Amino acid sequence: MTLFGLDILLPLAASFGAPGIAMAGVLLALIPIIIHILNRRRHKVHKWAAMQYLLEALRRNRRRLQFENWLLLLMRCFAILLIGFALARPLGCSGAAANRLAGQSTRLHVIVLDNSASAAYQVDQADARTVLDRGKRLTEQLIRRLAGSHDAVCIIAPGMGEPGAALAPSYDMDESLASIGQLQQVFAASDLPVSLKRALSVASENSEFTSRKLYLITGATRPAWQDATVADSLRQLGPQLAAVYDITHIDVGEALATNGAVSDIRMLASIATTAMPVDFAAKAAVPEGSPASLLWQSGPRVLGTANASAMGPDHPEQVLPQISFPADGPTAILARLDPPDRLPEDDQRSLAFSVRKRLDVLVAESDRGSGALQSPGTFLQMALAPNQSDEDSAKVEVISESDLANRVLVGKDAIALAAPSSISRADAEQIRHYVDDGGTLIVFMGEGTSIELCNSVLLPLGLMPGKIAAIMNLAEGQDAFRFDFRPDANLHPLLRVFRGQQNSGLSTARVWTYARVDVEPRLNPQRVLDFVAGDPAITVHSLGRGKVAFFATSADIRWTSLPAKTAFVALIHELLLGTVSSDDYWRNLAAGSRLEIPRRVLGGNQPALSDPQGRAVLLEPVGDDKPQIAAQSVPLTQPGLYRLQLDGRSYPISVAFPASESDLTHVDGPAIKKALGDVNMQQAQNELSSDYSSAADRGDFGWPLLLAALLILGGESFLAMWFRR
Repeated sequence: MTLFGLDILLPLAASFGAPGIAMAGVLLALIPIIIHILNRRRHKVHKWAAMQYLLEALRRNRRRLQFENWLLLLMRCFAILLIGFALARPLGCSGAAANRLAGQSTRLHVIVLDNSASAAYQVDQADARTVLDRGKRLTEQLIRRLAGSHDAVCIIAPGMGEPGAALAPSYDMDESLASIGQLQQVFAASDLPVSLKRALSVASENSEFTSRKLYLITGATRPAWQDATVADSLRQLGPQLAAVYDITHIDVGEALATNGAVSDIRMLASIATTAMPVDFAAKAAVPEGSPASLLWQSGPRVLGTANASAMGPDHPEQVLPQISFPADGPTAILARLDPPDRLPEDDQRSLAFSVRKRLDVLVAESDRGSGALQSPGTFLQMALAPNQSDEDSAKVEVISESDLANRVLVGKDAIALAAPSSISRADAEQIRHYVDDGGTLIVFMGEGTSIELCNSVLLPLGLMPGKIAAIMNLAEGQDAFRFDFRPDANLHPLLRVFRGQQNSGLSTARVWTYARVDVEPRLNPQRVLDFVAGDPAITVHSLGRGKVAFFATSADIRWTSLPAKTAFVALIHELLLGTVSSDDYWRNLAAGSRLEIPRRVLGGNQPALSDPQGRAVLLEPVGDDKPQIAAQSVPLTQPGLYRLQLDGRSYPISVAFPASESDLTHVDGPAIKKALGDVNMQQAQNELSSDYSSAADRGDFGWPLLLAALLILGGESFLAMWFRR
């Protein structure tokens, strides 16, 4: 036994929430004893004859006085000891009789309930329509089990505001049940790490609880637990959570769930016009043996179907070719599986866009040459607007390079520079701003091109794909340069119209002169077409919100025979359709996003937005931090086609189901434990565990001990007064 018996008290102190305070209480309890001993040593004996009679009387009362002194000393020491123990918050196991009689629970139950898009999967259960309903029923059972206790509940779910948002810990179980009842299905992608980080914050913000339990109620799908974007975060969060929580995972998913989905839809061009048909493509997958087929629609109009037996996870996307639109204006196209399955929200996907009547193209040429056949603007005009009427696919205006300074570029769909030679820096900067804002620039080389201008003015602004290293001319007796075009090879998307066309003209076109360009890696240009020698013939690169296309040869027949071939017409059309911005990006959103209406679209009109069921959706004002946005909506949580009424027109707004949530592959218990770093955790399948962990669920005896200490101090004061101490 060491000093003051501390080695005996150490095992006892291990059962306290704050063992240090308990040890301090033990030491402080020794103070009355020390004071008693010191007081005894301070007394000196002086014999006095008159006191002999008094001493004799004291001897007769010695036993009574000693009993009174020891009783007061014991009560004082015990009161101090109990106060120290009370402040140290002694804990008792939940099964102990004393805990049931006197211990007050201080448990915190944190419930992470996954209501992401995959939880909308429909199940066969009497009291639950979806996986989310099943999770809500179990959460309600847990909360009802805690009714009448002193426990607190905290609920974390994406549907309670921002991802990972949490309600404050509540002791009111009725309030918590009401919150669960109001929890809605959201169609955002699962972001489990965000919710788990919030659970860690809740633990640190509520340190007064002596024990904590964390319930993870999820559908146990692969994207939530094993996706590459979350794997590292979950592995790091697991040990941190296990240090402050007793973790339980409850699997409410379907182990044998199967699901078909349309995961993507796109236009195989940048824009659609009434003059030229366009192709569309969709990615769709159905389970083996499913009777579903892929149906294409534009409003009530059925555009086509695809055989579902041809679909599968590894099958290429389904193409809907050559769709024409008779009228211009905002529209949408829909691809859907018919019939739908148990997750109908991902069985269809839409694309909102505007159909143009025709394009508006400005051509600035520097050298018209001696005739019309030596004018690049003439060839571009014949390719895009041969009739010079509204029936043409484009309106083409040809100007001199020197007139650029007097032109307003805003509103033009594309600008073509033919053999640039004398563009001023101010005009070049104006073109750069135009492209940054979403415009398309096409640069042709040709007779009179200034290499100095291209390398020192256009290239620094990103209006060239790289530095012009040389002008390549044929040597005497040399065969013409050729394009490296193979119709059966893997062609760039801008050349898809030529796929399989053996006599398109691209392979037979001759080139006598071209500009050899060393592409700039920082601009990351795509090589659409090369020369046989390996030099780039056509490139495209992004710049801001717009694109820059580059032709290494001319748009007239002085450098190449290509403009005289029919392939030139199709090539220019495909290049424009593939690079001109549709400006419809703001109308195609992911679920959970806000619709942001550009100020240039809204003008001074009052918009009205409705959801797929026709219910009004609130539009909110926008702060000064977004000067280009006129109005925005609340988060649009339901997938489907919304409608924006603006200036007498109806604009379809597409809100897409997150593609990752269509994967319902089930993750078993060992895999979930591994995903959290192999931490110690309990697991259950569609049910609550009937018992608690004995290591964590303990009652706090602090208040009963403090009450006992106060009663002892009151009794000691009364006895001290009675004994006249």
